[in-house]
Amino acid sequence: MREKAYLLCTAALAMTMQYQAHAQTGDYGSTAQEIIVTAQKRAQSLQDVPLSVDVVGSEALQTRQTDTMSKLATVVPSFEFARAPSDIPGITFRGIGTQSGNVAFDNSIGMFVDGAFMGNVRLYGQTLFDTARVELIKGTQSTLLGKNTSLGALSVVNNQPKDEFGGRAEVGGELQNGGYMADGAINIPVSDVMSVRIAGRYVHDDGWVENVTTNRHVPQDTNWGIRAIARFQMNDATEILLSYQHTDNKRVGSATQITDPGLSALGLGAGPALGESNFDDTKASYSSSPELHGGDDYYRTKVDLPVLTVNIDLGSATLTSITSAAWFSNVNNADFDFDNKDANLFLRAEDYEQYSQELRIASDGNNRLDYIAGVYYFYSKWDQVQRNIYGIPDFPPPPDPLSGQLFNGSFTNTFNQKTDAYSVFGQLSWKPTDALTINIGGRYTHERKRVNFGREAVGTLTLWNTVIQAPFPYQALKPAKDSLFSGSLSAQYELRHNLMAYASVSRGGKAGGYGEFNTIPFDPAVGAGNPQQDAIVGNERATAWELGFKGDFFDRLLTLNVAGFWTDVYGLQQLVFTPAGLFVSSNDRARSRGVETSYTLRLTPALTLSGSATYADANQLRPKLRLAQSPRFSATSRVDWRNYLTGDLELSLGAGVKYRSGKYNQLGEALWTGKYTTLALNARLESQHGLFLNASAENVTNSKGADFGFPGPDPFVGTFETMAPLRTIRVSVGMNF
Repeated sequence: MREKAYLLCTAALAMTMQYQAHAQTGDYGSTAQEIIVTAQKRAQSLQDVPLSVDVVGSEALQTRQTDTMSKLATVVPSFEFARAPSDIPGITFRGIGTQSGNVAFDNSIGMFVDGAFMGNVRLYGQTLFDTARVELIKGTQSTLLGKNTSLGALSVVNNQPKDEFGGRAEVGGELQNGGYMADGAINIPVSDVMSVRIAGRYVHDDGWVENVTTNRHVPQDTNWGIRAIARFQMNDATEILLSYQHTDNKRVGSATQITDPGLSALGLGAGPALGESNFDDTKASYSSSPELHGGDDYYRTKVDLPVLTVNIDLGSATLTSITSAAWFSNVNNADFDFDNKDANLFLRAEDYEQYSQELRIASDGNNRLDYIAGVYYFYSKWDQVQRNIYGIPDFPPPPDPLSGQLFNGSFTNTFNQKTDAYSVFGQLSWKPTDALTINIGGRYTHERKRVNFGREAVGTLTLWNTVIQAPFPYQALKPAKDSLFSGSLSAQYELRHNLMAYASVSRGGKAGGYGEFNTIPFDPAVGAGNPQQDAIVGNERATAWELGFKGDFFDRLLTLNVAGFWTDVYGLQQLVFTPAGLFVSSNDRARSRGVETSYTLRLTPALTLSGSATYADANQLRPKLRLAQSPRFSATSRVDWRNYLTGDLELSLGAGVKYRSGKYNQLGEALWTGKYTTLALNARLESQHGLFLNASAENVTNSKGADFGFPGPDPFVGTFETMAPLRTIRVSVGMNF
């Protein structure tokens, strides 16, 4: 694999060196370029939005080959995207969010693709390609963005068809571990009315950790996606956008490894040698199950996403309809002892479908009194079968009379959930003076979840699969319902041209329901497990306050944004995997407060410095404990230089550092991992005629950090941790045309 990548990149370099090109004409901008966002459902300048929004644009995404949300977390401070071995991400903004665990949990940081809401966390893993920008919107956004945005939102905006022919093509490889990629897009004006854009991406990467048992570098990722968008400009007033996207994300193996051997260091526990327990680029794990891939974990998610958007210009307002659907199939087969024992397996199969409709009207934003009003409907259906195979034969160790009764004994969960929700929403923006704007909005949402849940003991009957993880008949549980009024109030004041101060308060939330991962013990009152009692999860509510300013200084050579925030969460939905092997969910009182800042300084027309930093004091309050995946401090700093060279070529160079302080990987202040700093470098050489050579390196210094950690599902092992990506070096060649 590495030899193929080297050959591909050598050929790419030779093509570039042989290409005779001429310089692109034009001057570099020496002042700020306006960034347009749609965080409030209308196009606005980022500096005019009374919210904290981080924006990663297409150039940055392409230069650093950022094609997943997990890679985006290496770019943006206060954004943690912890990818657990179950491939369920835990996502936090400002130290607070929804931890990895129950897929049935709605995420408190919602995700949107071209305005369409993604109703299941599995959809967050879609490949990013041909993307115009990603907006990371912090704070409670439930009024305008709606369902499950009580702690923020991720908005992916893809490139749309244009009225002229053009496109790009790119191929390349990964040199450090081995890999290759192809990426491209083409824009075709079919007629005066219709234009089409087709884009695709394929990436195969070998992993950064060697599994010495299977002789494979893991995780091995193969991701691809294709999207077609048709744009119909029916007349001057009516635009129709119809898109269809398919993505396929496959992962073999994981970077999870033993970091504390626990009782196995004393020679306890039957089975083969477990291997070393150093936190490094090697591991040892194996399973003979045919459900896995050559002894390694196997994950695959296929997603289809059609979206129909209609915009009708009514003169002083725009009527917008967004009709969308999404469906996925997911296979998630994991060696759940994470070592050489052929003992524990989690085998999951999931199918999901959703349908949504939004209809809204928005004034043009140029009046003393502007408005947005709309209605929204959402339906989803999620089916999951999970086989939990536990086969540790000798715990507690003999001669304990309970030996072989714990962590031994299998069971199968069948979980089906249907969700329907509707809401009405609106916001008024009033300008009593030219400098002052007051925004007030509200949203009413009613949501219902209907769940059927059953558990069956399989194979040998033990205390583990009859009492601790008790079986119960497949049954309809009491519907979980939630009626929520969320609202927001903000004021923004233009202190002078290009300097705005703002203050805001907002309230939001998300519905509760039932957790498919929860441990459900035997209940003598019903003679079986009682999911109605032990799987239920309550509603979550959040109130967020923010005070800040956004400004340009020194003739727009410096852009500086500062915000202070305070977020209170009531009923924060959490799940913890305990050292006893139990999955326990809870609703907790939590708070995050702190300050964040970002700046861009244009020292010369060619040289730019930029950076951002966040301090977030995020805690569970009763009792007071730091939240998981919650570093106190995180920061990024970048330097970018761009200039024309003799020979009519443009050269871009960049370097960036991301730092985060230490954090806990589990609730209850468990599994501490220390501070983590990564260095990224990039270079790009581009000709007037569009041919380019791009090189990027992430985690150049091979800094070691834990993305995730948990106590051992093999009770003879203390802890396991998942190694964050080590150094990658990517080189590609391409053409813009």
